Amino acid sequence: YKLRIECMLLREEFASNMGYLEPIITSMILAGEDLMTNKPLQQVLYMVLVAGNFLNSGGYAGNAAGVKLSSLQKLTEIRANKPGMNLIHFVALQAEKKQKELLNFAKNINTLETASKTTIEQLTNEFNTLDAKIRKIKEQIEGSSPTEKDIQDQMMQFLQ
Repeated sequence: YKLRIECMLLREEFASNMGYLEPIITSMILAGEDLMTNKPLQQVLYMVLVAGNFLNSGGYAGNAAGVKLSSLQKLTEIRANKPGMNLIHFVALQAEKKQKELLNFAKNINTLETASKTTIEQLTNEFNTLDAKIRKIKEQIEGSSPTEKDIQDQMMQFLQ
């Protein structure tokens, strides 16, 4: 009976977990697509790249082909010779001079807020936990006695 109860629990948990995970995965995919297709964001990132290459010219990092997302957090640490001004301010001023609509790049990324509520690590942990439960039940079913053929048939259909 223990195997039957565990199987029934897995089926119910699986449905609720998938109901929870699917919208999160979908929102992350949509946010990624929004980021990849957002032309104003690409132009702002290009401006950051150009500014970074200018500041690093003559050094090993002076001819970078791109900007790591993790390095964007450090842009506020790069100070200018004017008080209270940093590289973000400079890029914003340049964007304002060249194309004011670039400053509105965030308006096109409305899916990002929903996607940012869960991290990839949290999602991976949830998935791994569910996967471990499924593997455990599958092993128990495969090792069960022939008298439990009905539960084997029911669950093997579900597990595939």
